[in-house]
Amino acid sequence: MAGATWIREWAGGRVRAARDREVFVIEQAFAGKRYALTLDVLTERDALAELALFDRDPGAYRTKRQAAAAEGVGPVCVDDVSVASFLEYLAERGCTEKYRGDVRYSLAEWAEALAGRDLRRVASRELRSILSRRWAAGRKHRIAHLKSFCAWLRERDEGATLTLQNDPSLGLRVPAARPEKAKREKGYPLDLVERLYAVLWRQDVRDVVRLRACTGMHHTEVERLAAGLGQVRRVDDRSGIAGTVRFVHKSGNDHTISLDAATFAAVERIVAAGPRLQTRRNIPGGCPSVDTVAQVCEQAARKLDPEDRAALGETEDAPPKFRPHELRHSFATWAEEEGSVVYPKGRGAPGELISAVMGHTETTTRKRFYSGVRVPPMIKLPIRLVHPDDPRPIERRPMARLA
Repeated sequence: MAGATWIREWAGGRVRAARDREVFVIEQAFAGKRYALTLDVLTERDALAELALFDRDPGAYRTKRQAAAAEGVGPVCVDDVSVASFLEYLAERGCTEKYRGDVRYSLAEWAEALAGRDLRRVASRELRSILSRRWAAGRKHRIAHLKSFCAWLRERDEGATLTLQNDPSLGLRVPAARPEKAKREKGYPLDLVERLYAVLWRQDVRDVVRLRACTGMHHTEVERLAAGLGQVRRVDDRSGIAGTVRFVHKSGNDHTISLDAATFAAVERIVAAGPRLQTRRNIPGGCPSVDTVAQVCEQAARKLDPEDRAALGETEDAPPKFRPHELRHSFATWAEEEGSVVYPKGRGAPGELISAVMGHTETTTRKRFYSGVRVPPMIKLPIRLVHPDDPRPIERRPMARLA
């Protein structure tokens, strides 16, 4: 389990340290399958007895806790087996590798704090005591991850005996997040991003920065485009709209964005890179991870003037820091302060009027079920992202309309 401290080896695998005892783990490979089983024993002698049972039939072997749980009488714990199953469930739901890693780390800490106790025998006040005693910070995510884990235990089809009546996590409340904008101003000045872009040496990072700065897309959406999980369409409209990208927004709805020539060329390069690169979230595609984008930008920022480095948080003790997600906040600010709307040729009627004519009480009804607009308006920003190594986008003349 993530966060475990291994202290020695034994005949069946390794031993890790718990608060007041040693935990024996069988780590073996049999018939092409690897096994990692945490034993419910207190001594090495008992562990060797369990190892003998495992060697007799690895596929059928069950720990005491697994066997009891299969009969519906065992404890409900935060342990290796249940956490692994929960992480598989999160992966099936499409949760990112980063999120699953955070959950794995939190639950490893809860497992150590609870030391194998049955969750049905733990009171909510004990969980609050653990939170206050062990973790001065980061309580919000630890609470949220434990509550999600317990909810999965209650609802999974295997019929775990954790219920609404004995789930101690229901007594925990996730602290309300304080908006980050209340702590500090978010986003970057437009001219600062221009100067940073000019000193970036990696083309793939420049393409991601351009796409996020000029559209406000989430990085996960760029990754999905890179993995081929979207639609890229060339338009070459005389208005300056070169193409569109269509993908599933995090809201679950289809979302289409119109792009200018330089930004559309960046999308084409990201998609054309194919599966040669791997992202941090294990989605194949030509998109560097969000951490790579941040690292490359921070390294490039050291070439900027002292004033720009200070704007990126440089101090005597810390280098400049770049947060890729703030490009989305920057786009929203730039669009509101300096952006202009570019409409494709043959601009149609306003969406509010269409909804009124169709009798919809909410414009979202039309947008969700009826809108078939393939080329939406584009927000144009007065930003010049220029680098001498950028390929020049191919200029194509709009096709003449047939009479």
